[in-house]
Amino acid sequence: ANLEKIFRLLRALQRCYVFVDEADQTLGRRDSGDGDSGLSGRIYSMMAQEMSKTENRGRLIWILASSRPDLIEVDLHVTDDGRLVLWHDDDVHGADGTKHLIATSSLEVLQRIDIGDGQRIITLETGIEIARGHCQ
Repeated sequence: ANLEKIFRLLRALQRCYVFVDEADQTLGRRDSGDGDSGLSGRIYSMMAQEMSKTENRGRLIWILASSRPDLIEVDLHVTDDGRLVLWHDDDVHGADGTKHLIATSSLEVLQRIDIGDGQRIITLETGIEIARGHCQ
């Protein structure tokens, strides 16, 4: 219930950075198996779901800090032409049912894909510019 309250507060703020320290511990693990009755997996799932909501794109910028970055999933991928894009999966599913693997697709091809509601995949540079535009 507390995590849901935090999510509601973040959405009400409209635009903000969300800094999560010790993210490898805070987020839990997708496949907990640590004898915690699945709590870590549920927390991970809730956080991942909230971070991936397209309606938050450009409004909530998540920054995760950790001394164990190897334990954190990164939503940054390299295209076939060497560009860095912000995306949560290895492939992009278009609203029209098309599917493109990021590693074997050019940025030009990926940016033509409607990922829903007319939105497009963005580069790391664009993500940074969006964030700068919302900082005051």
